[in-house]
Amino acid sequence: MRHSWLLLAVCLHLGCGAGRQTTTPGPCGVGTAHLKRSLGPEFGKIRQGLESAQPEKPAHACALIYTRLAEELPDEMPDGDGLFVDVDERLALMLLPLRGTPRFRKIPASSMSPGFVRMNAKLMDVTGDAIDDFVVEERAPIKGDPIGYRGLRIFDGRGTSGAEIFSFPLKIKTVEGLELVPRWRVKTQGSLRVIEYTGGGETRQYLFDSRQGKFIEPHRSKTNPDSGAQTPKTSQTSPAHSRTPSKRTPKMPASKTKAPKK
Repeated sequence: MRHSWLLLAVCLHLGCGAGRQTTTPGPCGVGTAHLKRSLGPEFGKIRQGLESAQPEKPAHACALIYTRLAEELPDEMPDGDGLFVDVDERLALMLLPLRGTPRFRKIPASSMSPGFVRMNAKLMDVTGDAIDDFVVEERAPIKGDPIGYRGLRIFDGRGTSGAEIFSFPLKIKTVEGLELVPRWRVKTQGSLRVIEYTGGGETRQYLFDSRQGKFIEPHRSKTNPDSGAQTPKTSQTSPAHSRTPSKRTPKMPASKTKAPKK
């Protein structure tokens, strides 16, 4: 069954048979059809669909934000739970590479999230390869927390693996201990791609590690807007060889040798 739908996806995307394909559904169309089949009556609706493509080529990947219908009826659920049924949004990726086998992925909920979340996605070239990646911001209320949960997740848009290349809370804490939602941007620093959080006079940077294929958080250090990361302070006790010799002439001890008798 799995191989049959993969073959169907290939035919729909590239065209099969003797006749020429006049209309070819993109990865969002193929992904939506497969999502409906896989969820059945639990399928709710597609709230957002974004397609990524290489320059001058057809789209090869799609991110779908969708909702699921609760298995329990509202009157069967505990008091209050029914209020959050319509905010449980999920993410799926449909990958239709120009070469290779199509792949459909339902992305698990983030380990950072407290439960049901709302999502908002956008396209952005994060890795610097001229192909748009999928940037997903998550949010959810948390009792007693005015900001609630905020998370930022980014998925590779090349259409091969759909790997999650960034996943961190969208929060920053000031030196006073205040938590706030930072501004963030992607920039190139030297030869590295960097995701930078700024807010409340604080800066935090996540560097892209090409070996791991994702952004990682470097060792935290004190920063200021002008000079960036500072060199860690050294110990106040300097090595002996680095001390400046004293200019004071040492006192010579008095001689204990008695003068010879005449």
